[in-house]
Amino acid sequence: MPPVRRHRTFDQMPALVHPDPDPAAIDLCRDLVAETDAQAVVLFGSRATGGWDEQSDLDMIIVHGAGDGEEERESVLEVLWQLRERHYPGYRDYHSPHHGVVDGQMVKTPAEYIAGRRTLNHVMARAAREGLIYTRDPGAEVRFRHDGDTSNEWELVTLERLRRAARLHDGIRAQRTHFPWYAQGDLPEGRHRSNVHTDQGRDAHGLLWNSGAALLSILGVIYPRDSVAETAGSIARHDAGWNHRFRSDLGQIDQYSDCGCEVVVTDPIADVPAMWRDLEIDRGALWERIRQLNGYDLAACNERSGHGP
Repeated sequence: MPPVRRHRTFDQMPALVHPDPDPAAIDLCRDLVAETDAQAVVLFGSRATGGWDEQSDLDMIIVHGAGDGEEERESVLEVLWQLRERHYPGYRDYHSPHHGVVDGQMVKTPAEYIAGRRTLNHVMARAAREGLIYTRDPGAEVRFRHDGDTSNEWELVTLERLRRAARLHDGIRAQRTHFPWYAQGDLPEGRHRSNVHTDQGRDAHGLLWNSGAALLSILGVIYPRDSVAETAGSIARHDAGWNHRFRSDLGQIDQYSDCGCEVVVTDPIADVPAMWRDLEIDRGALWERIRQLNGYDLAACNERSGHGP
């Protein structure tokens, strides 16, 4: 399945996608470690791997000095703001072609970075495996690479995916109870059908993806980012005990993957009640398999609190 193209709200889809890493982002990272006390800067995402456009986030993790004070963090951020203006002039203007670099930066202490890195699927683990790492001292990059330790996966990743799945399921049930037009297709005054479908498609995607990602995390597998179709394929490959055939149109639901941008929907959901019926069957199969594998009864937890244990 081709990647879903996205664009920021009220903007046009960028026409040009750059296949190579962003040279301005690389220069910014090098300047940041040279001009601050940051121990390391990890550039990841499309600006590190290629495939970025003018609206892409500038995804980076800044590991600042050994201290954890707010003053130290603010000092690093102040230099970052200056460097963004140096390498992406005018980026603060929403209509600037560089506006995307406003988003995506994280400033972490060494302890926070190491905790996130000690997982399989946390964003810091992915960045440590796949990102471009810059340090003040030549050769120090290896200290920030992933070292194979995944001891924090359950606490920092699996539980988060499970809890999000439970909250989404609760939210969907509440929406269908309080807004029957979600299931019936009758729209209240001022509500546009495209918005209704986008909301429901996004919720369906989030429920399936978080549930499937939690299952893969339990299995010790790196789960695909955002795609429920790829997640389903990964479950079929890695779980010998999985025998469920998905009823949902996963490729259609993948169009509604939410990353804070507008999605380009070429095959909108036409029969919403049917979508909910199929989704409930697939959701039930995923949650039952999670219960079989590690005893975590998402359905029971959801009935009690919606937030897991």
